[in-house]
Amino acid sequence: GVVAAKRRHRGAATIEGRGVATVKGTDDSDACWAPRPIPYSKSRCNGLGTTIVGQVCNLARRNLLADLSECRWFAADRTKACNGLVDCYLPPICPRRPKPKTDRRSLAWHARSARRLFDGRNGRPPPEEPCVAVHVRRGDACGTRGCFSDDAYLAAATRLMRKTNASYAYLMTDDAKLPFAAWRAALGDVRYQSLNRSVFATPAAGPDELDHKWFPEHKLDRDIASLGASPVDDVLADLTAARRCRAIVGTMRAALTRLAYALMLADRRAAGRSAGLVSLEPGCLDQITLCAFQLDGPVHACSRNATSGRKAIAHEWWPGPGV
Repeated sequence: GVVAAKRRHRGAATIEGRGVATVKGTDDSDACWAPRPIPYSKSRCNGLGTTIVGQVCNLARRNLLADLSECRWFAADRTKACNGLVDCYLPPICPRRPKPKTDRRSLAWHARSARRLFDGRNGRPPPEEPCVAVHVRRGDACGTRGCFSDDAYLAAATRLMRKTNASYAYLMTDDAKLPFAAWRAALGDVRYQSLNRSVFATPAAGPDELDHKWFPEHKLDRDIASLGASPVDDVLADLTAARRCRAIVGTMRAALTRLAYALMLADRRAAGRSAGLVSLEPGCLDQITLCAFQLDGPVHACSRNATSGRKAIAHEWWPGPGV
């Protein structure tokens, strides 16, 4: 599970990653092409989930990959000698040009783009597991947009585990105080990484009261070692383990929830199945297509423009084949 996920990422190429594909295919139909790198200054190094989602968005919408070599997340992680995401922590990528009729704003296209980013051109996704992923986002999120109770997550996870006939839950969280024993008592088999989550702790504060200096990316600006020796590797291992599952419980405004779900959906659809999402807050389809970071408002905002794809998503959702 988690150990295998870590080995998967640590086995990727270790050359200096600049986020640009240059490998040539064997024929015109299989030829790779090189996206132009986007300068990515240290000041634009956001939260890690948002940073990775930005790469998926660049790939899906503009056929580009940003140069992340200056992003401090990768300097902070000492599991690899290179800086950057692609061709470093993730395998080299050889993106394909979309077919002329491809809807590059669709959920399906963004899900496939996430899968290409994580698996490379010829990579295969990890095998499916009988599990439900649960992303409990706490830390700085509680002081900027509010958090949900353990009971809310547990109720949703219990329902999804029954519906999908899952035998265990995989838990992603930055909360060092989460009562793991209580979660095991409620759900049975609960798996998660053994991490020092206290590095993500923030002062108690209500929405909009938390100073941005407590955001993880700003902690790294002050102290490159503040989040431990493997912050990137740990997140990628979490995502690899979570994408194996059949459904996920999380929150629409959490980038890692949306990213894990996109990977899960691409993996399940490749096998002719769907993947379920339970969001504890309502949201919009544009949020799941990853590129709409600003869509943090109430669900009614989704219906303001019927032609924009801002379809309302609330609570449990299982997309059909045409989404």
